[in-house]
Amino acid sequence: MRTDLLEKAPAVVDAVRTPRTIPRPLQHLVVPAAAATTLVALAWPRIGRRALWLDEAYTVGATRDLVTTWRGSGGTMGLYYLLMWPVTRISTDRAWLRTPSLLAAVATLVVVYEIGRRIGGRRLATGATGTLAVTWALSRYALEARSYTLALLLVSLSWLALIATVQAEARGDETQTRRWWTLFVVATLLAPLAHGMAALHFASQMACLALAPNRRRRLRTCGPLALALLLEQAVLFALGAGEVASWIQPLNEDQIHRMVRLLLGQGLSQWIVGGLALVAAVWAVAQFRRSRRLESWLQLIPVFWLLGAPLLIIAISVARPYAESRYVLGAVPGAALLVGAALARIRPNALAAAAWLVVAVVIIQDQSLIRSTGHENWPRLVDQIASQAHDGDRLLTPAKLRPPFDFAWAEDNDPGRPNLVALSPTDRVGDVKRFYDTRPGGLRTQLLADTTTTVWYVDRADERLDAVNALLTDPEVVQAYQASGPQIFTGPLYLIRFEPRGPEAAL
Repeated sequence: MRTDLLEKAPAVVDAVRTPRTIPRPLQHLVVPAAAATTLVALAWPRIGRRALWLDEAYTVGATRDLVTTWRGSGGTMGLYYLLMWPVTRISTDRAWLRTPSLLAAVATLVVVYEIGRRIGGRRLATGATGTLAVTWALSRYALEARSYTLALLLVSLSWLALIATVQAEARGDETQTRRWWTLFVVATLLAPLAHGMAALHFASQMACLALAPNRRRRLRTCGPLALALLLEQAVLFALGAGEVASWIQPLNEDQIHRMVRLLLGQGLSQWIVGGLALVAAVWAVAQFRRSRRLESWLQLIPVFWLLGAPLLIIAISVARPYAESRYVLGAVPGAALLVGAALARIRPNALAAAAWLVVAVVIIQDQSLIRSTGHENWPRLVDQIASQAHDGDRLLTPAKLRPPFDFAWAEDNDPGRPNLVALSPTDRVGDVKRFYDTRPGGLRTQLLADTTTTVWYVDRADERLDAVNALLTDPEVVQAYQASGPQIFTGPLYLIRFEPRGPEAAL
């Protein structure tokens, strides 16, 4: 009887074994609270220190004109921009802008703990939540004023609601079934409005649900939801969402490597997390093959969660590239849950705790990856211009780079700064927008239209270096200007100063 109870209801056994020194309603909050404290301790010291990069500046610009942004970007991240609108009305301080992302990451830990408790008991939940809390990917995107952790939270809520719906239905509790199913529908429809790639998790969930006991009734109820999700996607693509992320390169090995690194870590941690996840996945599949009961099906949840969306992104990228590593952040809890499942099978408890501590120490070393990803030193570039420019000097840069430049320029509120004239885009320097007004013609045309004043030219990224070199070697540009640079800043960002040669240069 005792063995059967251990197999069928680990959560009940854990509750029986739990010391009563902590009030029972608070017992399930101890581990999430500890995990949240760990995540905040890792993220908070960096939250205001990192300069805003290109995409984060887009967030600031988007909240200045929501309707234009929704129209111009096909509704991409529309829900996130809506939530950030009141935040940016209060302040655009770096830490303040990123705090909603950190809070969403903290809330995800609470949700993942509840998922782990439901599918395997408190031991699994503790190991999974602790693992997720020290994962570099969660810390990294908890530090970014973008929608990725909001989408992660909504995806996690949808998985929790799906699990709870199936469990309530198995108990015959119609009230709880309806409540959890409502949450599943709401979270599933909201997640793509935070980030479009979140819609792929619904396909993973349906594939998993197709294996659940008594699945026929629940799969029938998924039909209207699937149609609503397709309609939502059709509307977003009709608005132009299909053109977003057109900068992503065709599928290649390096993209897959970066996705694996985000999901499992780097170096030794990748081997350990990947190995434990593989062991837990093989065990879950084997258990399900032997017994198709609800308890065995629950063990498959992390497998589908980890593998579903990333594999779909790779498959889609064969036709239209979408293989950007941060788009698979929503699958990271699946890896953490598999690690928790593997560690939960270790006995005795002291040995399991020691094993998790070793795993955590290895994983936490990946926090160093945060220092090498997503950095663009716009403040340093702006300081360089402000220290050398004069009133009336002009600024020339691709339109997409104006938001981070303007944000950094507005951050530096030194009253002694020179007054720069925006050449193209023409909007006032320091006024952050999502979309800018540009004059007809390319950057070269703008540079040569008036050669009487100093021009500060700013560009970004390795793939733009050819364009930078083309300007520096263009015969007409060389005749009209004396170029200084490029100076290279972290990003990489390129700064060139074009000084007019004057009328005598043409003689």
